[in-house]
Amino acid sequence: MVARAASRLLQAERYDCLLTTYIPLSSLRVADDLHQRFGIPWIADLRDIPDQFDPERRDRVVRRRAELLAGFCHSAAHWITVSPPLQEGSEERYSPRCPVSVIYNGCEETNARLRPSERVNQPDRSDEQPGRDWSVEVI
Repeated sequence: MVARAASRLLQAERYDCLLTTYIPLSSLRVADDLHQRFGIPWIADLRDIPDQFDPERRDRVVRRRAELLAGFCHSAAHWITVSPPLQEGSEERYSPRCPVSVIYNGCEETNARLRPSERVNQPDRSDEQPGRDWSVEVI
């Protein structure tokens, strides 16, 4: 259904590129298919990579997902990850044919400030004052 709706949009309107987010794998497959059919460039936004916690791909499911991701993303014009370690892992283990960039999850520290919130402190967070939690306010 998504692929059909996207095809109709691409036939009716002009777009500069597609931006897809993994997870799910199907979004990457749809983008690859649309790229093949319409020649539109696409960007793979990889919030995670399947083998980030199993780089040797010992687990069969991890191995299969990594293979599918590599296959679908071969036609991407650009990969985006959320951290330098994911960028390095993507470049080392997937050898993409395009640039891999980092766009951090969240916000820039210089554009935010910490302020106490009303929430109860979580006991596993040793960097905070007892009885207080902190939240980020974008300014």
